[in-house]
Amino acid sequence: MTLNTLSSEPLTSKTGKLAIALYPNVLSAGDGTTASYYARVMNRSRLNQEDIADDIVASGTGVSRENIIGIWKLINNAVTCRLTEGISVDTGLGILRPSITGSFESANSEFDRKKHSITVQYRPGNKLQEIMSSLTPVIAQGGHILPEITSVQDKSLPPENCDMLSPGGFFSIRGKNIMVFDREDGAGDTSVGLYFDNQDNPEKSMRLTPAQIYHNSTTLLEGIIPRLEPGIYKVRVATKFCGRKGRRGVQEHCFGKEFYVTA
Repeated sequence: MTLNTLSSEPLTSKTGKLAIALYPNVLSAGDGTTASYYARVMNRSRLNQEDIADDIVASGTGVSRENIIGIWKLINNAVTCRLTEGISVDTGLGILRPSITGSFESANSEFDRKKHSITVQYRPGNKLQEIMSSLTPVIAQGGHILPEITSVQDKSLPPENCDMLSPGGFFSIRGKNIMVFDREDGAGDTSVGLYFDNQDNPEKSMRLTPAQIYHNSTTLLEGIIPRLEPGIYKVRVATKFCGRKGRRGVQEHCFGKEFYVTA
């Protein structure tokens, strides 16, 4: 994904994806039969000027880390001086403008620091907004336990054959909350299982039950690849695993990568 912001040189996003978590909205109105959720961006960390300077240096620029930080501080100081004079500043990433918060009782009221405050408002620039709007939202785990497959490997094949599965080989699947789990009361659900979905002919798809998975944990599934017929397959997990959140219906996750099975 190419991001062209302030520089004539394009900046490159590593993924072009943005992780979002969904949480139950406890304030939502209704008859109780329909749930609603609100979203939050899953903030991975917070970086400072030094961290960003390191990113710039690592990208191959000829400017030193010290010069980047020094110039950045000079820019911040110049912007701050203008803001304190009541002037809005367009930084290229967005517009900063001084602002007053709090309400006044009359047109003749005086500023009271107990009721009012002076702050800075920020409005993203058009280019930055375009870039953010072009990202692909990825719904990740929020307040619920959802399965997510992160990698699939046939350990009986060499690493260069990472897009292949061999019938009778040994699969290793990693992820989060992927334990293939059915109800504890013994009332089995035939939809629960680890699936090898044939993309051309669903009738050739294969399902493994929890008992057919040798290592069956929340982060790792391992076992023998079933006797799949030649074709293109995707791996899918369907489970009722829910941690300590109580019972729920079957939750599924399909690994997006396609795998080839040869004769």
